[in-house]
Amino acid sequence: MDVVFNGFWYKYIHALAAIPVYDWNLWNLMTSRVFPKVAKCEMFVYGPSGTPNVMDILCVLPLNILNEKIFAVLYVWFLFIALLATVNIVYRLLVICCPELRLQLLRTHLKGMPKAHVREVLASAGYGDWFVLMCVSINVNPSLFRELLEQLYAKLNQARCTDPVFAEQPSQQLPQLPHLQAKLERCPSRNCSLLIDPTADRHSICTVSSQRVMAVPTAPTINIMAPNDEIISMDIYYNESHA
Repeated sequence: MDVVFNGFWYKYIHALAAIPVYDWNLWNLMTSRVFPKVAKCEMFVYGPSGTPNVMDILCVLPLNILNEKIFAVLYVWFLFIALLATVNIVYRLLVICCPELRLQLLRTHLKGMPKAHVREVLASAGYGDWFVLMCVSINVNPSLFRELLEQLYAKLNQARCTDPVFAEQPSQQLPQLPHLQAKLERCPSRNCSLLIDPTADRHSICTVSSQRVMAVPTAPTINIMAPNDEIISMDIYYNESHA
């Protein structure tokens, strides 16, 4: 458009600036540079002998009176679209770069779900996973979407707790301690320390002040607590294979 109308973008902005101050002389001057109302024309007139004669005349272009107003509206519309596109680009960049913003946007579709649970789900998810979850949240019932996120949280939490930092027993042998496994599935933190001895007749689950949950064989010589940890609660479960 700038090429066709010979500098439309930088000329017409001056014409639009004249509208708020009611400077119609400036309006007519600037719009006439793009949409002239009167122009010089060359007309070929043939004489009695058939010889063409060129005549200079003034042509009136009444349609440009309408064009100048139509393109004034289009100019404002294009500026508005450019502003929206810029805002959208900035928004997308912020969403890509800020995990906390993705968390807050997803929580708007998860009323009642604890923030810590949503954070756990998004901790191992990238932008693509978040985008898929947002698309799902828009197209399903909020209660169903919340149930989906709760199931994802439970699966991720179970995977973290059964893939421990301290493991001397393969995870496939955990069903020997069904009560212990059920306890670990509800582990509220990703910091789960697991030390299972299949030969031990009982195990302890310790919840300590650093929000770690530890499952260890009950024996006085075992200590995998941090120096500043304090035991908040301890439950003892018996190994059914030794019962």
